[in-house]
Amino acid sequence: MDKVSPGGDPEILILMVHDPTYPPKSPGRDIRAAMDEILPALAVRAALASGWPRLWVSTASELGLIRARTIATSILGPLPQADELIPFAPSGSWELRVDLPGLEPLDWIRVRDALAAAGLEGRLEPADPLHVTEALDRGWLIGERHGPGLDARLLIDPEGGAVRLDLRRVAGLDPALEELEAQIVARIRAVDPALQLRSDRGPDTLVPVVHRPTGRVGIELDLGRGGWSQRGVVLAELAALAVARADHPVLQLAADAHLDTRLGGLQIVLWLVAPPATPLPGDGGIEGGVSTALLEALRGGALFEDLELHVLPHDAAAHDEVVSAISKIAEAAGWLGGPPRWVEGPQGLRFCPTWRLSRDQLQPVLGLGQGPGVAGIRIVPGEPSGLAEGWPIIQPSWRWAGARCLVRLRDARTDRDLLERVEERSATPQDHEIADRLEGRSRPVVDRRGRPGLELIAGPEVASEAGLRALLQEMSAVDHPALLPTGTWGYTPEGARIRLWYRASVRPGPRVWRGQPPPPPPSPPPSPVGARGEPGSDLPWSG
Repeated sequence: MDKVSPGGDPEILILMVHDPTYPPKSPGRDIRAAMDEILPALAVRAALASGWPRLWVSTASELGLIRARTIATSILGPLPQADELIPFAPSGSWELRVDLPGLEPLDWIRVRDALAAAGLEGRLEPADPLHVTEALDRGWLIGERHGPGLDARLLIDPEGGAVRLDLRRVAGLDPALEELEAQIVARIRAVDPALQLRSDRGPDTLVPVVHRPTGRVGIELDLGRGGWSQRGVVLAELAALAVARADHPVLQLAADAHLDTRLGGLQIVLWLVAPPATPLPGDGGIEGGVSTALLEALRGGALFEDLELHVLPHDAAAHDEVVSAISKIAEAAGWLGGPPRWVEGPQGLRFCPTWRLSRDQLQPVLGLGQGPGVAGIRIVPGEPSGLAEGWPIIQPSWRWAGARCLVRLRDARTDRDLLERVEERSATPQDHEIADRLEGRSRPVVDRRGRPGLELIAGPEVASEAGLRALLQEMSAVDHPALLPTGTWGYTPEGARIRLWYRASVRPGPRVWRGQPPPPPPSPPPSPVGARGEPGSDLPWSG
């Protein structure tokens, strides 16, 4: 395993994933003719390096779908997270889609070979986050594919234009990236001498980037206004470069890319075959049990429409047993089924069934931790007021600061965290009393419904797990009876904003959120085509 740290950033580790079945290139081999063979191998390497690969199997019949799932389960064990996509047209494909976090390379080879022996073809690719996948399935996002060669995707919000990924740009290049930069510049100039890469470093330069929510590592190429019309030949050259570098000992290009159209130009994020850098801190997982005091605190929440119950199975084999047992309790208590979520527990990451319940349906929760196959439970705030339309494609994260639950909300259509629309207000003695217990900057705010709150303004240090934990530890000492037991937090380019809200009478109506897109269009029936996107058009989305 070879590693390098581009730009001196110790978080960015470039990894070559070894596949013993990967075909070596022979001298004089035609690289373009080898694209169909080598690019899928690079997709596999990138998927395995990402730590969160997704398996796809496409088949012409339901029998083939059943056979594919049976094969995968026989090798990998129970797969409660598997999605089966059923065609709406007789000529459509039946597809199996399975997220496999932590998949080992040799397990992938076993699955691939077993599928091939049954006449089925499986492919592996880096997975989108679940809320992005849901948005694509519903048609609320469109994945517009461009090529040839690379799987280059322009992610489009039909109401808001091209999605601009939340990227952290890294200063400086190390020797491996300098070499890659020179090769890319030469190929771009070969396409058209008038085309020129440009970044804050000057002409003929690129920028290393990290996708902040996932930690995925890449390089950003900004080709300006002339790039869009020549995207096809540019992408073909970049695909050829990826193939030419497929056996590079340190730094390889992945087979997929992200496109953007800022200022009517063309920006390309080329992903690298690399393990993820440290992403923004997200969900805290299941910590401890559920107490009567905690349930009483959640009864007093006024910012969320309902509560969400997460029941963590001991392992994947216990998933169906847990669902069966809890469903009987849920039916008697009047709970509703919720979206399954990946949750970290004492035994690691688990695919977790959830239920939605109101604040007056909490009593049966206390006895659930002793159920068969249950490794842990938690109860957290559910759908936020004002976000009912977009809730299916919002990724929530929950963290506890003492007895207060803070919720972070990431929207698939903007790739940004949502925060309430607020205005600054005059400080009261109560604000000063609470602010004096906290270090750092804070300001009194009021939301659009008239609820007063206190906003903490944190710097970039909270973009790390250690920084966030330190802040939560500090906030756990703030136990004021005027504050609600729930709050919100979200990341900005500069750091983070944390909102603590007061108990108060407010104007009726839903809460108003900053950065909230318009309501999504009516959903078409979900289909494999909708989930994976349509062929590219000839017009850029400038958003």
